[in-house]
Amino acid sequence: MTEINTENLPLAVIPVVSTILIFLIAAAALLKLKRVLHKDRMAREKERYLSLVNLWNGERDRQRRGGVDSGRGAGEQETMA
Repeated sequence: MTEINTENLPLAVIPVVSTILIFLIAAAALLKLKRVLHKDRMAREKERYLSLVNLWNGERDRQRRGGVDSGRGAGEQETMA
């Protein structure tokens, strides 16, 4: 059987361990980036949702007042017609 030279074993382990560490650091960085991008996307979706809710509530309030919305100049359009 072949004998393993244990004197050079620590030197052979160094590149393997360093490669594993590099991959672990890269994986951690990618996970962190993914988390940051996910938070950013969720914040944008929340802002979009809230703006749609505000738009919906504003339209509903405008309809309750009889269709007149002085903030958008609707009163001027009715006088011209």
